[in-house]
This record gives sequence, C-alpha cells and structure tokens, in this order.
Amino acid sequence: MIESSTVTATEKVSTDRLRHGDVVLNHGMRLIIDQPIQTRTEDSGDTVYSTSAVVANREGITSQAAAEREAGIINGRARFIQARTETRTGTPRWTIQGNRLAHWYREVRGTAVR
Repeated sequence: MIESSTVTATEKVSTDRLRHGDVVLNHGMRLIIDQPIQTRTEDSGDTVYSTSAVVANREGITSQAAAEREAGIINGRARFIQARTETRTGTPRWTIQGNRLAHWYREVRGTAVR
C-alpha cells in the first residue's frame, strides 16, 4: 500500500522574498506572516522590509521557558522570547525585519509518496 504524506522542508531566502502567508523559522519559533509587509527606504538607498508575525508555537516556547526556569537558567532564549511576545491582545507576535542582505529560513511544503 502506498501512503502519501506532507513533508515540510526549509529554504533560505532574503527578506525581500518573504510573502504574506509564509512560515518563517527563527530562534526556535514558527512565525506566520499574517500582516502586510511594510517597506521603507534608508538614506543609503536600501529598502528595509518589516512585518509583525504570529508566533505559532507559543506553547512550546512557554514549555521551554519553564524548563529553563526550573534549571536555574536566568537568561535563556525561551524566557527572553516569552517575555517579548506577551501582548495585550493575547496574540503572541514577533517582528521580522531586514533588507535584502538579511536571510531567513522559510518553510516549503510539498508532498512525498511513501
């Protein structure tokens, strides 16, 4: 019997190639770009791209932060992210920004046959 499953791979892309709906992996977070990507031009002529993305795996970050706390780690990455993604709206968000020289890992979905 042949079974089909979805496989998620990643690709490295520059900030100017990010699009609405992309899932970006950064510092252990899965960030879903659900808002428009804003642009501004610096004095140097470089275009800077920025957006606020939803932290899709907030529960995992919270679990890692608790483990860091229990281990006595004061300045752990998960605790930092947890503190910086708390919002009044209840939707944890993280800013993605950079010019064409900044690179990100974006999920690429495809189908594989097993």
